[in-house]
Amino acid sequence: MGLLNRLVTILLIGLVGLLLACEPSQDGASDDLRPAPVQGLDLDSGAESAISGDQADEVAMVVWRVYQRQLFAALRQAKALEQAVDQFLEAPKSSTLQAAREQWQLAFVHYQRIEPLLFIGGHAENPVLNQLSAWRSQLSAWPLQPGYLDSYGVHTQSGIVNDISLPLTEKTVRDQHRATGDEEVSLGFYPIEFMLWAEAEEKAAVGRFILQENVPPALLKLGFKPHELPSYRRRELLRWQVKILADDMAKLSQQWQFGGVLTAAFKQLSGPEKALVIHRGLQACLEQIRVLLLKHGTEGHPDGFYFNRFAGDRERALLEKIIAIETIYLSPEIALAPVVLPQIQPHILSEHFASMTKGLGQPSHETNAQVANTISQLLTR
Repeated sequence: MGLLNRLVTILLIGLVGLLLACEPSQDGASDDLRPAPVQGLDLDSGAESAISGDQADEVAMVVWRVYQRQLFAALRQAKALEQAVDQFLEAPKSSTLQAAREQWQLAFVHYQRIEPLLFIGGHAENPVLNQLSAWRSQLSAWPLQPGYLDSYGVHTQSGIVNDISLPLTEKTVRDQHRATGDEEVSLGFYPIEFMLWAEAEEKAAVGRFILQENVPPALLKLGFKPHELPSYRRRELLRWQVKILADDMAKLSQQWQFGGVLTAAFKQLSGPEKALVIHRGLQACLEQIRVLLLKHGTEGHPDGFYFNRFAGDRERALLEKIIAIETIYLSPEIALAPVVLPQIQPHILSEHFASMTKGLGQPSHETNAQVANTISQLLTR
């Protein structure tokens, strides 16, 4: 498009009883962060025949129902984020910016609880279920190049915001997502994070979104109109990003409900196939966490592309994923582990997860490496 210049322990294992109450096929990570092939039970090595069909089907469908409810909760938070951003744009000030940032954090936490099952995409022999990879790309593509969106650092005229040749419509914002490269990210949680946190100093962060009604004389001479100014386009881009996020979460939730295409495709699998595809998706999610911890270290990593680069609190996001995975494997209401990991005693598996949650609760280079090592042990057992 010619723009080259341009997430300790929060909810503990949550007792799933509480949970029960309560389109391009791009992966959600760039090439060097895509999970390596996971080990453990292998669909091609007869693991399917070693699983009780009825038991596997019952457990897998419990997982699916739990995630239907979790998706509803995540959708509510995404809609609340859209409302909070609208209120900020209506009245840009410190209090409304802080409210929008806090709602982003809350919506992001809820998304972390559902993302592990989106890793089913790419691990199912069903094209509909494999679409979950595209959903992950729409919702949480990462890393991103900040300058692809807006001014950043020395690039003061870069990004979609400053490219007045691009009309800011829903189609445009969607089309620009990974248009020519994986880091050209315009959709999902991370671009919204950047837009809300790009300026560390609060006054400047608010000022970026105050509508400039009069065109500066120098720009007026160049023929600029008010709707072409960065403040206007920045507001429009953020407005579309939160709306698209809420709309996409709503569509994903609809497809996951009974009668939806994802549930219909999932129910076509045999019981062992259901259990194993969930297991492989969870393993892929664990592998991504391992890679993130090793490749990007802590928030002080010099490459700057660490997880939650702008909003911070990266380990909380990873912790939420670990807790969600632990819940599926070990909670009494689901207990997938005895079905797909019969070779591991439940107390051993529990110790692995306890080690990981403890490490992520005390983040450092050393503890991150220890968590990554624990994940490696779990994936190779």
